[in-house]
Amino acid sequence: MAAADAMLEADQKRAAASLERLTGDVKHTRDSLRQLEHGIYPPLLRDQGLVPALRAPTATSVVPVEVLANSVGRYAAEIEAAVYFACLEVLRSANGNSCVSVTGGDKALEFAVTAPGSADGSVQAIEDRVEALGGSLERSGSGIAGLIPVRAAV
Repeated sequence: MAAADAMLEADQKRAAASLERLTGDVKHTRDSLRQLEHGIYPPLLRDQGLVPALRAPTATSVVPVEVLANSVGRYAAEIEAAVYFACLEVLRSANGNSCVSVTGGDKALEFAVTAPGSADGSVQAIEDRVEALGGSLERSGSGIAGLIPVRAAV
């Protein structure tokens, strides 16, 4: 019996040590992901919001892009990021005058991108991101229109 107790105690110590190492690994991974996010997530989007973040890259676009905004405030970071990256992805392959329209509200954030010649290949990724937030996305021949429900403004 003493031998069994000794084995059980040794296993508990090994399990505790493994759990402690695993906890450290998880914390390290979480910290690495946060650092990566800060490198990817545009500072202008984080600091000033969706409309200024959309206007910055479109102002220097080779293809003229108009950004229209109506009642757009601040929203949760994941909502702003979804709209921002969705709009830029569609504009990336535009070959003619384009327009981004964003309309805010208490219940939803709506956006539309009209971009002639925009590729349809990456729309599935955009749709997945929008739907993960409870929203919807409609495709058209020259762009997309989406709606994401919003929680209380940040």
